[in-house]
Amino acid sequence: MDLYVTLKLTISKSWFQVLFIDSSMIKNLNGIDCKGRNHFDRNRFGTKVSMLCDHNNIPITAVFYPANVNDAITIEDTLGSIVHNILPDKRYLHTLVGDKGYIIGHERKNKLLTMYRTNIVTPFRKNQNKINSKQHKQLLKKRIVVEHLFCSLDTFKHIRNRDDKHITQYQSMNYLAMAILTISKM
Repeated sequence: MDLYVTLKLTISKSWFQVLFIDSSMIKNLNGIDCKGRNHFDRNRFGTKVSMLCDHNNIPITAVFYPANVNDAITIEDTLGSIVHNILPDKRYLHTLVGDKGYIIGHERKNKLLTMYRTNIVTPFRKNQNKINSKQHKQLLKKRIVVEHLFCSLDTFKHIRNRDDKHITQYQSMNYLAMAILTISKM
């Protein structure tokens, strides 16, 4: 992933202006750390993975949480886990596209704008009575790439369910799968 980011940044500094974020729940069968109750799976234990990818369906970073952590809370940690110099470039305003789970208040939007130079775009809920601009609607239609990334990662049997006892073992398998996907698309 680091090689991909370095290569794309040498081609164009504005390559990562639009990033996509989403999270997924993983069944935690034997893990003893980083586990929480998954309300989608009858309160069984689970682990949440929050991923960031670019428009080419290439994973940039992944951060792991207990399953009962809200998506909106994971934004800053996921952006902060990017190992390369993508976001600190002050010349570009980055756009982060997420689903309705990433709706945040104005104070946190301003914090993201000042700390990471990142603007977050999410669809509105029905009770918010707001409308996205045409440009934001086009970006929200492209958000499917992060869903395709999760489907691509599901082809690796070992990371579909978490059988590892410690989260570091599970993370290493995820990073290996992400590297394989990155190399196959280069």
